[in-house]
Amino acid sequence: MENVSDLTTLCTTSIIPVDLNAFILKVELDISYLPSVSLDKSTAERFAEASKARQTAMNAVLWNEEMGQWLDYWIDANSSSQVTCKWKALDQNQSVFASNFIPLWIQPFNSGLLRDAGIATSLTNTGQQW
Repeated sequence: MENVSDLTTLCTTSIIPVDLNAFILKVELDISYLPSVSLDKSTAERFAEASKARQTAMNAVLWNEEMGQWLDYWIDANSSSQVTCKWKALDQNQSVFASNFIPLWIQPFNSGLLRDAGIATSLTNTGQQW
């Protein structure tokens, strides 16, 4: 967005969104599992490979180590589609949104904080309950 307070400046075709990629990854993982149960190994393998590639791409392009979260990535709308894009940290949306944390619900990224009864506040077992 050129102007964060004006939604008309949003250009969705120039964004690689964290949440959408996480949801697609989950679909790929689910599809790769289902055919393995029904003996369709080639479909399972194809979607397993796609999910691995997406996970690698999400970590390479969307993960921000300094902030410890995934960030949407803005593609330069002024660049030609013929030009190879180079990853730049400045092209990551540095704002914090709930959608940045959607990958935590997807198994390959699961930090262990997701539990049957909800979300744990820490992985430390103190023996104390609040």
